[in-house]
Amino acid sequence: MSATLDRKVKNILSKLGRVQEDALTEAANQAEKDKSSLLDVLVAKKLIKEKELIGLIAQEINLPPIDLSRIEVDSAMAEEMSQDLAADHGVVPVSKVGKVMTLAVADPFDVFKLDDLKIHTGLSLRLVISTPEAIKTTFESLYNPGQDQMNALFDSAVEDDELRIEYAYEKEFFFDRGVGRGPASPCCSAASTLPSAACAMVLA
Repeated sequence: MSATLDRKVKNILSKLGRVQEDALTEAANQAEKDKSSLLDVLVAKKLIKEKELIGLIAQEINLPPIDLSRIEVDSAMAEEMSQDLAADHGVVPVSKVGKVMTLAVADPFDVFKLDDLKIHTGLSLRLVISTPEAIKTTFESLYNPGQDQMNALFDSAVEDDELRIEYAYEKEFFFDRGVGRGPASPCCSAASTLPSAACAMVLA
């Protein structure tokens, strides 16, 4: 992430006194060490909320903020800007009206990249401010929607497998071995993580 952006963000927060200087310096050092964005580090360390941080930056540079988690970018925008171009410049296209494209950026200070985007797109750019992490998430949803679906299916499958394994273990231990019969059966506590119907089956 741009050192210029981190420096600008640090100066803005220092000027406004929103984050204590020692905590701000520590976050900046961590961002430099991890080669990550100061914005993301500040939010991850809960020194400031994402919406407030973006709002403060937007106010200082007179650009509107955007909460990408609350909007769904039209899939057609992937055809308006190539995946490689968006990835190389760390941006995500949000909308396009006529010859004007609304572009979510984390670093509005990198004028060279912004000029390059104007040349490649042949459009006027309306900038809105977001965080690198939010832009990355929206980027993946826009350009790799199939991957998001695969991840969701995989997570669901893992949860189902874990449930089946847990149930099989409880059934084998408490039912097949004849352990835990009767009203005081320890099965209810041991199988408390299972759905009630599954627990009933174990006790049957």
